Amino acid sequence: MARGVAARVVSIGPAPAVEGQIVTFLGENVSAPTRFLILIADTVPVLIATFPPDARASAVLTENPILARLFSAFLNTEYYIVRLSNQNPKLVGEMLSQVLEPEDQERYVGILRWLSQPGRSARPLADEEKKNT
Repeated sequence: MARGVAARVVSIGPAPAVEGQIVTFLGENVSAPTRFLILIADTVPVLIATFPPDARASAVLTENPILARLFSAFLNTEYYIVRLSNQNPKLVGEMLSQVLEPEDQERYVGILRWLSQPGRSARPLADEEKKNT
């Protein structure tokens, strides 16, 4: 933050205590039990790390600008999809149901179930209120 750079965090589970734009996905983690981290500083370097429960953590550090752009686009897309799923889960569930390929239906059944839960109506979350703090 000293340089005026804002963090954008997409968290699955409890979010870290950092300043910036933070959105937390509250549904099922489809990558569980393996955890992962993607960190992009400015435009490069990129750090990609995985934390499998039954093996050593591993990481790759690259300064490849194409990979940095791809991962940046991925993280921004995730940020907005998670934000929208928290604000309007029914809409995201309907959209996801329309575009899922047949071979992916089973993998996403938990997420679709979570998005369609009663009581999960369009609403802002605390994360949305904290953004840009």
